[in-house]
Amino acid sequence: MKRIFVLTLCLMICVSVSALASWTCQSCGQEGLEGNFCKSCGAKKPVWTCLACGEKNQDGLFCENCGASHFTANNSIKVGDVISLGHYPQDASGIDNTPVEWIVLDVQGYKALLISKY
Repeated sequence: MKRIFVLTLCLMICVSVSALASWTCQSCGQEGLEGNFCKSCGAKKPVWTCLACGEKNQDGLFCENCGASHFTANNSIKVGDVISLGHYPQDASGIDNTPVEWIVLDVQGYKALLISKY
C-alpha cells in the first residue's frame, strides 16, 4: 500500500509539472499552447481568480500568491469527480498524448487527494 501511495504521489508531481508548461484554448480547443495567446484562433490565455486570496493568475494550477489549487480554490471539484490533468503517451510511438484522468478521493479546504483512473 505504501509503494502505491508513493508511486501515485510521484506521478501526481510529474503530471502537475508537465501541466504547468502548457494550456488548452477554451475557444477553439487547441492543446499544448505555451504563450499568452492561442496560435490557432488568437484568443487570450484565460485568467482565473483565486477565491482563497483574490490573486489573479494566468499560469498553472496553483495560485502564485497563496498556493491554493485552482480546482479547489474555485470550488469546481467534488469527491467522485474525474478530472483531466496532464498528458501521457499511450502508444509505443509516443505520439498519442492522451489526457491523464484522475478521480477525486477527498477535498479538504484548498487541497484535493487524487488517484489516477487507470
